[in-house]
Amino acid sequence: MLKKIRLLGEDIQKRLGSITSLMVEIISGVTDMKLFKMGQVVTKRYFRQNEVLTNQIIKRISKLSQVEAINFFWSSFNFLGILIIGLIMIKSGKTDLSTVIAVITLQNNITFMFLNIGIFVNNIQSALASTNVILTVLNEEPESNSEENKDVSHIATYTQEMISLNNVSFSYDNKKSILSNANLNINEGENIVVIGPSGCGKTTLFKLLMGFYKKTAGEIIINHKEISNYTLGDLRNITAYVSQDAFMFEGTIRENIQFGKMNATDTEIIKAAQMANAHNFIMELPEGYNTRIGINGMGLSGGQKQRIAIARAILKDAPILLLDEATAALDSENEDIVQHALNVLMKGKTVITIAHKLQTIQNADNVYMLKDGTFEAQCISKLQTN
Repeated sequence: MLKKIRLLGEDIQKRLGSITSLMVEIISGVTDMKLFKMGQVVTKRYFRQNEVLTNQIIKRISKLSQVEAINFFWSSFNFLGILIIGLIMIKSGKTDLSTVIAVITLQNNITFMFLNIGIFVNNIQSALASTNVILTVLNEEPESNSEENKDVSHIATYTQEMISLNNVSFSYDNKKSILSNANLNINEGENIVVIGPSGCGKTTLFKLLMGFYKKTAGEIIINHKEISNYTLGDLRNITAYVSQDAFMFEGTIRENIQFGKMNATDTEIIKAAQMANAHNFIMELPEGYNTRIGINGMGLSGGQKQRIAIARAILKDAPILLLDEATAALDSENEDIVQHALNVLMKGKTVITIAHKLQTIQNADNVYMLKDGTFEAQCISKLQTN
């Protein structure tokens, strides 16, 4: 019985997580829901999951009620049994009333103690169901960020290459390979563009370079050293990343830009914002750089968030720039201005850009197609005519 209660508790925790995620999704996507008239479909999905969750909760309460009923029955049975036997013994003169009352009182206290143990065990089962979910997260292998046990014997020989992928393979599930014996060499100060269909692994490449994923096979050499010989802190200090969906932290605009360099002065922050074409719209806000932007920049447009993210990357001034459709959310006018600022910033830095726009490809030193897990060099002039 207790095992069934525990399993029900674990299932309830999972369903609570799913229904919470669905609720967040509904709130975040309310605009698209209304636009595509999906309200009834999404609402039905929510109520369907909520109904299943309710049924599981009812089942668990029913099991707990059965345990409580059994406990109550045995306690009542014990009380009545002692009372009847006591009355018979009093009638036959083998004991007196005070002794029977003392025994009944003692029995009630013992029964109360065991009933509370039963309730305690039930609560433990409920807690264990939640604990299993928590332990699943806690038992995840943490990112290693120390120099301990690092093999520093393998250092790449000096070349002009800033980034080199040698027969690199990667798979999320050890079944389908995202990268398969991929080779890519990027010289220091070179600006390359990676193109390819959605889902081919372009963003995964960035995650590997920043240490979020570990390669399955091969070697990745950055700045003449194998990536496994870096601490995560050092690895991420030499890279700046701007994604296609810029994330903003709750706080002020100044704080969000300053994350690129925590000890940056106001002058440096303003200069970075100017280079990203963000200064003018920031100054139009009620409190300028001290304007609070809400959770994930809910008070800003997509283009404004993207420009703040670019300013943050500019302020970091890392030798390696990773741009994942960095100007995708900008209009053509602002894109030209920001792209010009990025071109100035790119000088002397190694840049990998994920893009599909012709303007970005035109500015590249080399273009590579990521297809079937490998990189293929593309002719820029041919791409420009297509």
